[in-house]
Amino acid sequence: NNREPAVWAHLALLCAKQQRIDEAEQALEQALRHEFRGAPVLAKLSEAFFACGRWQLAEQAVRRALVAGEKAAYHKLLADSLLEQNSYDDALSALKKALEMAEAVDPQPELAATCKLAIRGLLQGQLGRPEEAAAYQ
Repeated sequence: NNREPAVWAHLALLCAKQQRIDEAEQALEQALRHEFRGAPVLAKLSEAFFACGRWQLAEQAVRRALVAGEKAAYHKLLADSLLEQNSYDDALSALKKALEMAEAVDPQPELAATCKLAIRGLLQGQLGRPEEAAAYQ
């Protein structure tokens, strides 16, 4: 059914996993045109685009996932995409949000530890703010 947004979204995911990025992008566009809001599929699409080195597409997909449903892992995925695009301040914000959610909203100790490590590295390295990094031990 070419009017079913979930069909288009899953087609986009299949294409992205096969590194057929242009087709994946077109299928995603159709899914969104038909108001697809499935956060888990959008997050998986983001992961697939990220694996192909298409960080801007990964960012766009995960931002759509966040609109459909906030999760700590989605914020971490957004941060990863932003880091690859050298958007360090935005990545730091996304990491802090992921950490906040991983510690309080939906406790995920492993994700929280990963976020703290990434925040420390970002603050000490690219952002040159080592004094702030100490707060993320």
